[in-house]
Amino acid sequence: MTAAAAVHSGATTCRELVEKALARIAWAADQLPVMAALDEQGALVAAARRDAETPRSPLHGLPVVLKDAIDVAGLPTRGGSRLVDHHPRRTAALAQRIEDAGLVIVGKARQQELAFGGWGTHALEGTLRNPWDAQVHRVPGGSSSGCAVAVAAGLVPLAVGTDTGGSVRIPASMCGLVGLRPHVDAVPLDGVMPLCPGLDAAGPIAATVGDTAALYQVMAGIPVTGATPAALHGLRLGRWNNTVLGELQPAVADAYEASLLRLQEQGALLSTPARIATSDEFKQRAGVLLGYRAWRAYGELVSAAPERMDPAVLARFRNGASVTGADYRDVLQRQVEDRRTAATLFADIDAMVVPTTPITAAALAEVDESRTPLAGYTRWVNYLGLCAVAVPAGLSPDGLPLSLQFVLPAGSEQRALDIAASWEALAPPLPFPPLSAFGAEA
Repeated sequence: MTAAAAVHSGATTCRELVEKALARIAWAADQLPVMAALDEQGALVAAARRDAETPRSPLHGLPVVLKDAIDVAGLPTRGGSRLVDHHPRRTAALAQRIEDAGLVIVGKARQQELAFGGWGTHALEGTLRNPWDAQVHRVPGGSSSGCAVAVAAGLVPLAVGTDTGGSVRIPASMCGLVGLRPHVDAVPLDGVMPLCPGLDAAGPIAATVGDTAALYQVMAGIPVTGATPAALHGLRLGRWNNTVLGELQPAVADAYEASLLRLQEQGALLSTPARIATSDEFKQRAGVLLGYRAWRAYGELVSAAPERMDPAVLARFRNGASVTGADYRDVLQRQVEDRRTAATLFADIDAMVVPTTPITAAALAEVDESRTPLAGYTRWVNYLGLCAVAVPAGLSPDGLPLSLQFVLPAGSEQRALDIAASWEALAPPLPFPPLSAFGAEA
């Protein structure tokens, strides 16, 4: 029985679920300190109120954490940065919808500084550990790192992150979760710290497609129906060939091919669409827009106290400062052309299916902050204005999560989730991460 069903049936209470979440957060705090701000008393009070109410939605009573970029009245918003100390009077619209649906926000999760990075590292506050490896300190992916670790470690069932170039899907991939990047207009972003307006989106992270779909529907303000598995027979799926993919870690390449075969065995029709660009080309074009707009959002703040920043993030902002207006305008024009071409792509296929990341979770000691290999498989979605859902695709030989993403046109979020639900029924089930090795409650 799921937690939500248990609340609805009376098998448990919202307060019991929130108390359990708070206890697990405290239990794991030494090894997996995911919280940027914890509202223990407020969450318990809200839980008691939920227990006295008629359920407001299928997710009524469930605890949830939000990325530290999302405003909640009474909690600080810092965006993972020592340069920001915002105390909002108003709750962000998406967070208000979550509360109105009867969920309980227990606090704000840690993130990569100012959401600018995909590794999930944080030199000043310490990089969160990926819960899938207790022996080697591996990155969780970013920038919504705390959200993914909180769900993967079973501290809370649901989380909300932001995704400008993959920041929901990358940590979902590396932590064995489901993560949805909706198109930019699907979920309101007022009260959410920007990084690159036009590429920014807010999306849910959960352990299952059904929970991800339900939380997305709450955030989007539409009826909560979850996900209904789509028919795979006759589904037209586009795949990337090796030229577009570039270099893949062997475990990721093997999982990708095995996943495609499994889909084909269920009647899916695979094809390789005409190449629009390589993943690196898309990544570079998106990077110009991201760097230019990020510097204009935070350049003054960054310039005032660069010594108080994570050096890797500071370097990214400074790279953004070097983008000329001419380069920016050139890419804007190219983006219009690329989006027009992408629209024709989906005339012949229903969805693209591609790896979410080219590698599994890297050891922190091996991370090269000057490189952004993760973004090549996710940033193109934001750049082209599409939607995508990342879903687990089994484990690598060394026990690390693998992931696929289904990419569809903007406005096709429900269709993407329904296809992902069909894949979820086929995919190798994941065990729970080896939390006992951290000394945390399993």
